[in-house]
Amino acid sequence: MSLTHLNPTSLHRNPAFSQGVVAPAGRTLYVGEQNGTDAEGALVDGLAAQTAQALRNVLAVLEEAGATADDVAKLTIYLDASVDANDAFRASAEVWGMRPTAVTVLKVAALGRGGALVGVEAVAALGRSAEHSPASPRPRVPASPRPRKYVLLSGFGPESAQKHVLSGTRMRRARRSQG
Repeated sequence: MSLTHLNPTSLHRNPAFSQGVVAPAGRTLYVGEQNGTDAEGALVDGLAAQTAQALRNVLAVLEEAGATADDVAKLTIYLDASVDANDAFRASAEVWGMRPTAVTVLKVAALGRGGALVGVEAVAALGRSAEHSPASPRPRVPASPRPRKYVLLSGFGPESAQKHVLSGTRMRRARRSQG
């Protein structure tokens, strides 16, 4: 899958990341937060080891979907507030390399798993294929050329009326729930 990396001349350029990434239309893989846990679920020790393991876990999910790190449009990295982001960056270079992925780094008070110092999420472009794959076990249903939209008004009187645009299925569900 070919990604287009955007680095406007009006912004600072850094070889480690892109300011934006354009991914072609098609299937998208969302990799949930990966911590520095090994195959048995044990958390590895230290920021460098956890960062490297979290990225290896992301790579494993990508591989399962038939993708590589080069297909990743965006990484979101959560760091425990107590750690130095530069130490995590240095540790990531061995596993991730210098790919110019769009990156957001957030320092958080705590991650979901006790003792975790880093969490990594990824968004990858998988392409236009509707073939069966581990990431797409069911065949894709072609979209109708013009999906129907309905307007549902709720509330009483002009001040409290709320307008909702719904698809046909959601409209039927809304009607059933109202009466």
